This record gives sequence, structure tokens and C-alpha cells, in this order.
Amino acid sequence: VAAGAMSWAAEPGLTGPCGGGFLMVRPVGRATRLVDAFTSIAGRDLPPGRRLAEVERVLVPFDEKTTQEFHIGAAACAVPGVLAGLHAVHRRFGSMPWHELLLPAAEAAARGVGSSGGQYAVLVAIREILRHTPEVSAVFWPRGELVGEGAPIRQPHLAATIERLAERPEDLYTGELARAIVAHQHETGGPLTAADLAAYRPAWRRPLLVP
Repeated sequence: VAAGAMSWAAEPGLTGPCGGGFLMVRPVGRATRLVDAFTSIAGRDLPPGRRLAEVERVLVPFDEKTTQEFHIGAAACAVPGVLAGLHAVHRRFGSMPWHELLLPAAEAAARGVGSSGGQYAVLVAIREILRHTPEVSAVFWPRGELVGEGAPIRQPHLAATIERLAERPEDLYTGELARAIVAHQHETGGPLTAADLAAYRPAWRRPLLVP
């Protein structure tokens, strides 16, 4: 759980508290379980007549031979799952207080973590996405150019968000954060609704064993 939260500060080009994923748990003497916290499709109970934005498409060249199309913008927003998944794992298997696991990530986000090697190569590849809005540009293009390799990437707003989630993880789904996300989606033409966030639940699954 702590490593998952820390990745939001250390790998900002790849993950965050509004992403999705899977986490496998293998407790001693008990069956291995997997929590499915992948994102889900947004648009539950959309108000009639609400106009949605078009999905924006960006071609990202990872090398001379590999190009991938990314879908970005408000219309590409899905229902976040990773926070709910981490919290579900913690409720069932955790042995330390939830806030103690998240607060180091908040401190790292405020202080800034540098990217190098493969991580920085990803930032270079998706650099056009990282200046798509003024908010993201302020983080990754602080002086009009992409942050340098190894330079600390400071995310004070993320730090404040993690601090809030350390005290009230449900805030992302039914609280003030949820309302702010839904309001932003409404303003920018995204499909995510309050009903989407309130209804999200991670799924526990029994993983298959491959001989």
C-alpha cells in the first residue's frame, strides 16, 4: 500500500490516485487473492442533454519504430479504482494505520522526486501530453521547457490530495474531492458523474494458478 501511494509521487507520468490496477495478496497460510481495482467506464446517470467533449488523440513515439495512440482529455476520463483497491487491501490485511502508509508519499510529492533512465524516457515520449493543460504544464514544464532528467518534480497539489486521502480515503468517491472532480468534468465535457464515483467497488478475485 505504501509503495503504491509512493508511486504517485515517484512515477507521475504513469500513475496517480485516480488510476487503476491490480494487486495480488499472498498471506501466510491463506489463499492467494487478487483485488481488481481497474478503472471502469464512466457515464452512469448522465443528465439528459449533457454535451460531451470529443476524445483527443495523440500519437506518442516511444522509439523510431514504435508509435502508440493515446486518448487524452476530459472525455477520456474513467472511474478511478486504485485508491479503492489499496484501501480494500488495507482493511482486510493491513497491520499499520492507513495514514502512516500514505503520508510519506505526500511528503515526497511536496519535496519532489526526480526521474531518470527509463522513467525519464517515458516523460520525454509523452511530453506533449504533459503540457496539454495549464495545470499539468505547471508541473512538468515549469519554466517553459520539460523538466530535466533527475530534477525534482514537485507536486504540491498532489501532496495536499494525498494528505486528505490519508485521513478520509472515501473523499475521492463521496466527499469534497468527488464533488470537485465531477464539477471539473461537467465544465470540460467529461462523462464522469457523482453516481460513477459513489458506485465504484473493487472486486476480489481468486487468481488462476499456471503450472
